[in-house]
Amino acid sequence: MLDLLCALLLALAAAAAPARPAAATLPSDTVRGLRITVLYDNTVADPRLRPAWGFSALIERGGHTLLLDAGGAPDTLLPNVDSLHIALPAIEAIALSHAHGDHAGGLPGLARRGLRVPLFTLPGFPAAFREQFGGSFPLRDVGPRQELIPGVFTTGEMSDPAVGIPEQSLIIPTDSGLVIITGCAHQGITAIVQRAVDLFHQPVYLVLGGFHLLDRTDQQVDAIIAEFRRLGVRRVGATHCTGQRAIAKFAAAWGSDFVPLGVGRVVTVGNSPAAAARRPFRVAVLKLQHETCTFCPGGDVTVADWTRLGPPVSGEALFRSDGYIRGFVRQANDYGDMQLIGLTSPDEVFGGSSRSWITQETFEHFLGIMLAELRAQLPVDGVYLALHGAMGVRDVPRPEAEIARRFRALVGPGVPIAATFDLHGNEDEQFLRYADFSFVTKYYPHYDDGEQGERAARALHRTMSGTYRPTTATRRPGIITPTVYQWTGASPSLDIMERAKRWEAREPDAFVSVFYGFPWTDVPDAGTTVEVMTNGDQALADAIADDMSAYIWRVRERFASGKLPQPAEAAQLVKAAIAARQVPVAVGDHSDRPGDATHILRAFEAAGIGKVLYGAITSPATLEHMRAAGAKAGDPFDAAIGGTTESGGAPFPVRGTVAYVGPWAGYDYTAAVSFGRGNLVILVPAYTQITAPGSFRFGPVDPAAYDVFVVKSRVHFRGGFDETGFAKTVVVVEAPGPYVGTTFLDALPYRHVDLKQFYPYGGPGVARLR
Repeated sequence: MLDLLCALLLALAAAAAPARPAAATLPSDTVRGLRITVLYDNTVADPRLRPAWGFSALIERGGHTLLLDAGGAPDTLLPNVDSLHIALPAIEAIALSHAHGDHAGGLPGLARRGLRVPLFTLPGFPAAFREQFGGSFPLRDVGPRQELIPGVFTTGEMSDPAVGIPEQSLIIPTDSGLVIITGCAHQGITAIVQRAVDLFHQPVYLVLGGFHLLDRTDQQVDAIIAEFRRLGVRRVGATHCTGQRAIAKFAAAWGSDFVPLGVGRVVTVGNSPAAAARRPFRVAVLKLQHETCTFCPGGDVTVADWTRLGPPVSGEALFRSDGYIRGFVRQANDYGDMQLIGLTSPDEVFGGSSRSWITQETFEHFLGIMLAELRAQLPVDGVYLALHGAMGVRDVPRPEAEIARRFRALVGPGVPIAATFDLHGNEDEQFLRYADFSFVTKYYPHYDDGEQGERAARALHRTMSGTYRPTTATRRPGIITPTVYQWTGASPSLDIMERAKRWEAREPDAFVSVFYGFPWTDVPDAGTTVEVMTNGDQALADAIADDMSAYIWRVRERFASGKLPQPAEAAQLVKAAIAARQVPVAVGDHSDRPGDATHILRAFEAAGIGKVLYGAITSPATLEHMRAAGAKAGDPFDAAIGGTTESGGAPFPVRGTVAYVGPWAGYDYTAAVSFGRGNLVILVPAYTQITAPGSFRFGPVDPAAYDVFVVKSRVHFRGGFDETGFAKTVVVVEAPGPYVGTTFLDALPYRHVDLKQFYPYGGPGVARLR
């Protein structure tokens, strides 16, 4: 019905317009405190709210309130308004960007609620629109640079005859620069930005809204991004009709200056008078992250290992170094009253999670630097810890809890501490004994790392502002599970996280974090843990924690056990997929922590499978020999690869041709060797997990030349190979023996974990830790 209405509106000519009010001059810099709340969008930032195709945003400026657009339907707009506790009588006027149904469809609902305020329209709006809404709202046609409420202006009508859609956008001068808010930008987003610059002759701080790029090519979007750069746009928030592909390009181009939107997102620019009257909140930011495979043979992690790929980072480099931190910084910047202090933090460990214990000296070295820097910066109002949760440090039983304890001892009891974690974290009640918040990713692969960073910033800001009093509850169901069963794309892992999200939707001040655990870190807090935070409501925190823990126990069988094919069986599955043309096939070598296993390579060669890309196999000795010999592309290759550890099996002889030597995947020297029936194997110096086919596009390598991709990954590869629709077939393969990384946890020599206390090896049921 709305589509029909839109077509009718666009087909009709405009009636004569009322006289325009006089244009106002540019406001002084004393008009401050811009707050933008997204009420209607295709995606959600707040799980309590409803998404739908369309757009609407509430603009609050200097004590005045304007609504831009009304979304597509009242039954989505009004529940969102109610859930966000928006007081409709506070709205002084409505500006309609254009007369399409996905922006005007919610107007009848506002009229039914008794909202009768000026509706700012354009002379070119169709007569049918005026007839439909003129009886409900006083219609006021506006012109360029007209002030709608104090401090909020319009571009006036922009109408390209080739497009035929009269449209306006909002321009809001701030101390930071111009803020431009668009509905759909049918007239061209760069033309709108240029109009704003021409009208106000100020730099552009933020462009936000729908950019109408759904049908644009990558090259066209790149050209728009280049034009934004030329126009000096500092921050971007693209949504709605921009399209996910273009949104991703803007996000990549602007990094931490990209503002993700969605229903419920609040964007602030400048300060309210109250915030301007006091000093900003000072918040320390740091990261100390490692997923430690204490059973792996990679050797203990030293300071040299943690600086081999690059020096520690601090300040702006730290703020750009991690998805969790980038999300935290985005949200903190939106508040405008948080001063972030980036403490010097180690970045990447050579070999990643294939390395063994972190030495206590290494742990103390980096932690000591952070604490010394913070001591020199005191006092602070908050602390943000970007952690992983599965760190293993020799003679430090609970490293993350120890980090929180040290920072708590330094900043005192009244300063809130929030942390973000990977869902593979091993934590128990000790962490929240010293910290106030733990925010854990709810997706595996971890698409929501930035979202958890944003939540940490909001929680700290509310606590520092005095509107949130964190109360916590921790439960341990008594389950230990290999990470391969933790994929959130399938039940029961999916159901566990959905249950946590439903609790958060029902109880707006509740945060529910579920640690699935990392069984290859031999620490006493291994296993599944639930942590719940509420705003001063201990009874609610306990009730949610009890429910989540009991639910996880009910689904324990499928969560903690299963059956995966071994290499010979996997080879037959792959051959059947190739015969049925269900290619590409993505094969996850899930258990190979060192990255040197040749089991699948051996089985696939025996089965005669061709056009396989093996990416990648750890072979440091082979690479060193090639480097010393000056190997180059085109040279013959005849050597045994992999098999450097017990779990890797025997080295596998490969006879072929060197296709590439040089840097790849962050290493300065790697090699690619072509062999057999159109196969290619990539050799690397340490464990390497490839999560997307695009990573294989380097040198002469073209992923399109291969039917099968074998990667050393448990679940993360699903993000680029499976959940994008790239692979027609996905096979996850078990190793032929109970090595580290396999599902056979009872074969591991635990010293600090008693498997008899955990399902499926024993376990008392649901343990309640208060």
